[in-house]
Amino acid sequence: MFRGQRPFIEDAPTEVSYGGHYELRTPSAGTLQWVQLIRPMATTHSCDTEQRIVDLAFTIVGPCTVRISIPGEPSLAPPGWWMLNVVDTERRPSESRWVHLTEP
Repeated sequence: MFRGQRPFIEDAPTEVSYGGHYELRTPSAGTLQWVQLIRPMATTHSCDTEQRIVDLAFTIVGPCTVRISIPGEPSLAPPGWWMLNVVDTERRPSESRWVHLTEP
């Protein structure tokens, strides 16, 4: 994280649905390695049964825009609030944006 400027998400949807395609704006579009959904923690008795990270397929559609694809399987990513972040080729993560994953 301390190897230069971290990527950041300029604009992203706050509501996404299974199987949907959405655009997010980031000046780092050309250097992204991953776009991810991360489930927030819910630790109980030293066990976090909700721990998940889901890599999203993405396509660069402009110098500052990528189109992300949300999985169609609720078993892979249960509905609810998720943290959306991007990671560049230097493995520097962005700050997360909250997105609400819902049924279509």
